[in-house]
Amino acid sequence: MNLNSIESSRLKSEDEDNAPLHSMISLVVPVYNAKSYLASCLDSIVHQTYQNFELILVDDGSTDGSGDQCDGYAAKDERIHVIHTPNCGPGAARNTGIEASKGDFILFVDADDLLERDALNALLEGYRGSGADIVVSDFIKMHDNETQESGHQRVFSESMLLTSSDIVTYVRSYLSKPNRFSLFIYCWGRLFKASIIRDNHILFDPELKTFEDIAFNISCLRFIDKVYFHNVPLYKYRQPPNYLLSAALNIRNNPQKLFGHRQGFQYIERFLIDVGMDIEVIRQEVGHADTSLTIVQMVRMCWQINGSNYRTIYRFLDDLINNEEFRIRVSYYRPTGGDSKLIPSLIKARLVLLVMLICTLKAVKRYSHGR
Repeated sequence: MNLNSIESSRLKSEDEDNAPLHSMISLVVPVYNAKSYLASCLDSIVHQTYQNFELILVDDGSTDGSGDQCDGYAAKDERIHVIHTPNCGPGAARNTGIEASKGDFILFVDADDLLERDALNALLEGYRGSGADIVVSDFIKMHDNETQESGHQRVFSESMLLTSSDIVTYVRSYLSKPNRFSLFIYCWGRLFKASIIRDNHILFDPELKTFEDIAFNISCLRFIDKVYFHNVPLYKYRQPPNYLLSAALNIRNNPQKLFGHRQGFQYIERFLIDVGMDIEVIRQEVGHADTSLTIVQMVRMCWQINGSNYRTIYRFLDDLINNEEFRIRVSYYRPTGGDSKLIPSLIKARLVLLVMLICTLKAVKRYSHGR
């Protein structure tokens, strides 16, 4: 299957009655110690051209005054509702927002990000014109004072409607090149039809500390027929200063949290089984993707090696490299282009120290230049 064969879909005026003109949108914003950027995020929502929305702020145990800031906004706008919870993570906070939502659509926004002023209206128009169950907008990345394209332009040259078969094609393309086909790795910046989430009891997996967005998106894909991609950037995603290294911050407590994609792939396997794909083909494609992302995380982890965590990292990688299930998945790895060829060979040979050395050298080359 070739993703380039997907035909684009133009918005059609005769389909505008697919949604009421005044559909309610529930915006869910998990908030944790976001005081530096929270006001600009909330202002970008409050001043939308489309005004029929409710804004659910879930204060996830903030300690920097973000919760008080949320309460201040709520006191001035009756559409804003604040829920204060103990710190349980963004997935659990979004679940709280889902359960409290009353809208026809649900849109997730992170507390340090921004919406373009016409974002809600444009997303809703995308739905009215396509009838899709999920409408995904393009986005731009913000880092310091610089902006960067999302990368979707490499796949989508224009707005496009993905039907059921196209969605399967895209998911399989993601397994082939996880860093290239990134449409479903984020939950924010997209309009979900709320009935899909509520009727099928779809929630975020609170046990996943990484890749929980993929698990949620794939869970939704099991119950939908169409996804519409809107190629105009409507969402501004703020990359934290330590973005490239953020996945390595949990080494001291639980390195396993860095590899949430391994649990996340279980959702993809279930989705592909549901659409009738051959089990062995699924195993091969997931094995390749698992190995590819595991190598990325190993490099990030080894960038953080120091005297206090060396043994922790070594023990974790030793267990991983000798795990028989992972070794089977490594056997399905098929590197192309700039993919690593040496590291999987060292994994197959069970050479843990050499794996650590090569990963560290790759990390120094990659991260010392700020890439």
